[in-house]
Amino acid sequence: MGAPDRTAHPNAVIIDFPDTEDNRLRRALRDLEAAMQDQRDAVHGLRSNLAELGTAVGRLGTSTAALDAGLAEAAARVAEAGDAARTLGATAETLEEVTRR
Repeated sequence: MGAPDRTAHPNAVIIDFPDTEDNRLRRALRDLEAAMQDQRDAVHGLRSNLAELGTAVGRLGTSTAALDAGLAEAAARVAEAGDAARTLGATAETLEEVTRR
């Protein structure tokens, strides 16, 4: 078998295969080790991101609780203001009745 005809497929990439079964096995093991390292790196990154997410969710919970407390206080003040406005309105009506007499 001669050299491949590169003119028939000028964009083709020709890969030389290892010449022995031992070389193919070594290459496969190297590729497997590289893939396993990539996976370890990815798992480490995932764990790190999950830890950051947990921290962010904790801060969000704290912020939400503070917002809830602030809204409850504002609602109480609005209720007090409403009561005061109704009392003032009733007083104004009483004064109008007195001044009409």
